[in-house]
Amino acid sequence: MENLKESLKEIIEAEGLIFYDTQIIKEGENRIFRVLIKNKSGSVSIDDCVKITNIISPLLDVEEPLNGNYTLEVSSPGIERKLDKLQHYQLSIGEEVEIKTFDKRKFIGKLLKVDNDVITIKDKTVDEVSIDFDEIKQGKTVFSFS
Repeated sequence: MENLKESLKEIIEAEGLIFYDTQIIKEGENRIFRVLIKNKSGSVSIDDCVKITNIISPLLDVEEPLNGNYTLEVSSPGIERKLDKLQHYQLSIGEEVEIKTFDKRKFIGKLLKVDNDVITIKDKTVDEVSIDFDEIKQGKTVFSFS
């Protein structure tokens, strides 16, 4: 799967977009292979998704991500999304995030920067805080209606 992800990353970046991640989803009897992309200049359009679908579909016929039948979806990771990798944090600078650490601390605030393996946010209650990536149990972007 890592070779496939690397191939997808190269193809998507050649089109001026950012490879975010892949997901395998099961909805009832249906299996979905989802490829998540971001746009450097803002939001991902339907045209971006269609273009990438058409480009990667032949690759997935050769390097099948799943055995048997599945549906390919190409989409944006969304406004509220999980942050699993350091790259996810780097791509979310400037956004509101919620971070939970292994020692049960919780921070909510604007993601300011990512330096090496340290994530810095402006927490709503304790001001600016830096957290080592290895200390993070769970992270996600959050959307507030304020």
